[in-house]
Amino acid sequence: MPGQYKLSDEPVPGYRLSEFLGRGGFGEVWKATAPGGTEAALKIISLSGKQGLKEFQALGLVKRIRHPNLVPIVAYWLKDQAGNVLDDAEADLDQLRKLVSSSATLKGTMMLDPKMQARPVELIIAMGLGEQDLYARLEECQRDGLEGIPQKELLGYMEDAARAIDYLNSPRHNLGAGLAAVQHCDIKPFNIMIVGGAAQVCDFGLARMLGDVRKTATAAGTIAYVAPECLTKNEPSSATDQYSLAVTYVELKTGKLPYDSEIYTEVVNAIVEGKLDLSMLSEAERSVIERATAVDPAERYRSTVDMIGDLRRAVESGAMPAARAPRRRSGAWLPLAFGVFSLGALAGWYFWPEPETFDPDNGGKLVVENGGQEDPPKDTDRLPVDGTTTDVEPEDGHEPATQAVLALAKNLVQQERYDEAINHLKPLLSGAKLEIEEEFEAYLLRGTCHLEKKHYAAAIADLTEAIGLDVRDARGDSRRDEAFLLRGTCYFEKALYKDAIADLSDAIDLNPDPNDVRAYSRRGLAYFHDGQLDRAIADFTTALDIAPSEVDYINRGKAYDGKEDLDSLDKAIDDFTNAITQNSASTEALFSRGLSYLAKSINPKTDALRRKDDLGRAIRDFEAVERLDPIYPDLAAMKDQAESLMAAP
Repeated sequence: MPGQYKLSDEPVPGYRLSEFLGRGGFGEVWKATAPGGTEAALKIISLSGKQGLKEFQALGLVKRIRHPNLVPIVAYWLKDQAGNVLDDAEADLDQLRKLVSSSATLKGTMMLDPKMQARPVELIIAMGLGEQDLYARLEECQRDGLEGIPQKELLGYMEDAARAIDYLNSPRHNLGAGLAAVQHCDIKPFNIMIVGGAAQVCDFGLARMLGDVRKTATAAGTIAYVAPECLTKNEPSSATDQYSLAVTYVELKTGKLPYDSEIYTEVVNAIVEGKLDLSMLSEAERSVIERATAVDPAERYRSTVDMIGDLRRAVESGAMPAARAPRRRSGAWLPLAFGVFSLGALAGWYFWPEPETFDPDNGGKLVVENGGQEDPPKDTDRLPVDGTTTDVEPEDGHEPATQAVLALAKNLVQQERYDEAINHLKPLLSGAKLEIEEEFEAYLLRGTCHLEKKHYAAAIADLTEAIGLDVRDARGDSRRDEAFLLRGTCYFEKALYKDAIADLSDAIDLNPDPNDVRAYSRRGLAYFHDGQLDRAIADFTTALDIAPSEVDYINRGKAYDGKEDLDSLDKAIDDFTNAITQNSASTEALFSRGLSYLAKSINPKTDALRRKDDLGRAIRDFEAVERLDPIYPDLAAMKDQAESLMAAP
């Protein structure tokens, strides 16, 4: 069902909604009547979390890439909290990135609250509108009694998609840092549209620039079509999209995916071990698809067009393609990297969202969401491998591979599907035989889920179990620092500040990374709320020495402000000024600096001339906040007080 929009609404000028097409993990898609009476698809994406920002970042890669077999991006807009379309979407990207990265909802903290600022909250993308996706075409053919899409028709679509893929994959795109290649990373029937009898590839929400191995990125895709390197290495190769198109061909030709089972973990094993079931294909077709789905990307075709060319020759003549080197297979299960699949049950061809790298602490500023009533648990061990979830019970006697269950749980955490993650971890923590590292990981993950849902007692219990396991990394360093960090966060949330300080101190002592500021920032907050201002200042200073941030400048400034002497108030003003330098639209920093100027003006040690100057500065800061957010809490009262003092003789 649609959300805030309804039929005939005009989300952006000139685009009137005419049909609801589907909902995804963080937005919805509509058919819209565009200016001049043409039709377009509008993808409406919430920017309330990092997934929306990642969609914006992927858009930045592909927005100017044009090809006859790529669905065109017509335009895009950002809208603010009031529903206004922002004039310059490009100029707002940096502000949007800052706001998402600094968001936090820890009660009672001094962290920047982006909800108090005028900011982009919605991304709307206008795209070309196709007639139907290839999966819908497959279903249409099956209703007519066919096994799959007719061979001649299907090969035409595959050639179109292959040309689009090779164009994306070639290092010809100027993305701001020289020419680069782009991997789509989510090729599947749902993302190939039929437009006027030809095929166009769409939905670039997972697109990645090859060579971009930043930890914040992921090579995630839909599990049924994902290439093995994305599971084992969490990064695409130059032939990742070729692999996915080969699996797509099998499904569209035969009506079935190339797996012996629909059990999630067995599908994963089949992919990483190169054991696809291609028995439904002819011998000539099998040879082509085996090469295109080789576990080693180097053994695949040099181009996707070459692969489809061999496939057409194999189908039309029955001849085997040219010989190649023997294919290597991995003989054993390969452990999965953090957060590598997308399993969201999403509607329509436009939505298959990018999972986030497993990071329960969001850069040290924990975002605690989904605090409502817990949903009934669902068993999703057995999955339709098109990427959707179902409530089918697991087969009797089936024990999924522990590493695969942990990987799935991590992915669910990334998608903020905490109840499902808890449900998947339950069998592992209910008598299953686990290695100590696996048990630690399971308790840490479930504790993270409970913390995100604000089930503090359950979170503390799980994190305490994790802390009791002396797990170490390859260098011999303890891995318990993360568990102490999260349990300390639970105690902080419960206002048990001394317990929080103790755990966060252990996290600092055990953490082998000297550049990790999270525990220092959080312990500084705990010290502040416990009234230990000097210790709070010391922790914020350490964090700022490692990595200057707007949030820690504001936090230290408020700690200095709490000391109330003139020297400390001057230091507070300096910190708030540094925060404003980093973000000129920070209402929190502007308002706090105004309060410090006001406090200085009424300090008995401030002389009369200085008092007027401080009051003037306070009023200017309050006026700046008023321009950004007229209903900022306590703003009117503080501004009235400053103006009254200024008017007094």
